[in-house]
Amino acid sequence: MKACEGAGNQRQHRLQEQGGGRSAAQCAGQCCEGHGDPWKECMDTAVQLALRAGQVVRKALTEEKRVSTKTSVVDLVTETDHYVEELIISALREKFPSHRFIGEESTSAGSKCVLTESPTWIIDPIDGTCNFVHRFPLVAVSIGFAVNRELEFGVIYHCIDEKLYTARKGQGAFCNQERLHVTKETGQFKTFSRPSTVSNRQMPRGAQEVRGFIYGRREDKIALYADDILLFLEDSERSLCNAVALIEEFGWFSGLTINWDKSCMLLIEGDSMGSGERAITTKLKIVQKFKYLGIQIALPLATFEELNLSPLMQKIRTKIAAWNKLHLSVVGRVNLLKMIVMPQLLYVLHNSPIWITQCRFRKIRSLFGELIWGGKSPRFKQEILQRAKKKKKIDRCHEKKKN
Repeated sequence: MKACEGAGNQRQHRLQEQGGGRSAAQCAGQCCEGHGDPWKECMDTAVQLALRAGQVVRKALTEEKRVSTKTSVVDLVTETDHYVEELIISALREKFPSHRFIGEESTSAGSKCVLTESPTWIIDPIDGTCNFVHRFPLVAVSIGFAVNRELEFGVIYHCIDEKLYTARKGQGAFCNQERLHVTKETGQFKTFSRPSTVSNRQMPRGAQEVRGFIYGRREDKIALYADDILLFLEDSERSLCNAVALIEEFGWFSGLTINWDKSCMLLIEGDSMGSGERAITTKLKIVQKFKYLGIQIALPLATFEELNLSPLMQKIRTKIAAWNKLHLSVVGRVNLLKMIVMPQLLYVLHNSPIWITQCRFRKIRSLFGELIWGGKSPRFKQEILQRAKKKKKIDRCHEKKKN
């Protein structure tokens, strides 16, 4: 690095002699040209400081806090915010004295927020201060680094779950050094969800000849997910031929066509193919299982719970075990249930092609109790928490009258 700095100083001197007015960032980028990564040391330092700051935040989460407001009653700041920001900036300034800094708390206190071409650190010491104040364990330390007004890398440390996210321009993103990828799943949406009922009056001409799944007075035929289509077909020999003809007719005048390479068909037990359907399946793959948007469907359909709910509940148990180590209030635990646990469970339950067993629901309720009460004996029944808000107010009025 010293040789690199010397080369940079010589080059900068020559540029000044030639009247070349280049930014400090451009010179810094040039000085290491051909000598490796110019910002690797910066990123390594950011990672070390994020981990160090995360320890402070994790320890302070369960302690009493002095809280003040900034722009509004919900825009909060604590002494820990100021301490962590100063910890990070002072360490960075000592190592990189020529760099600039933008800190959330110092900016809120009146410091100028100016992004120049110089190497600039952008710091949020506690990303999620409102959660931090209420002991809600969704907080992180965020550090970004920009050069020439463009971000070079970012570091986010979720200090409660101990997940370190790093990303570098042109080099991908990682979580705990494991590379992150967008999903490689392709194709039309194929999971057997419970879509909204579509009556014959709502369907295009010819759709009356397509028979959907019938549940009592309700008939499900089609569900749309962005540009994907999911069909529910009874009497598949006739319905499939009519549905494909209808889609291709629409595609003819809309300019859209079926991507057969990304489409497939799953035959439920007891179904069979006729001659017309066999002709279509020369282009349409018949599968025994598929996965899309995290939902796995396989034959027999009874395996749905094992493939989807069992692994999800095990993941939730692991999270609850970590949360139970924190000093969280009942309100905070209920919020964890509503914001993190319930959306994941409801997504899987909504997309189930079978009736979920009562035994499974009892296990789910047991999980809820373990989270809400931290493994201790319940103080009151879950049914009280599940009551409508209006009902709770009425009950409180009755209690006051009795007292």
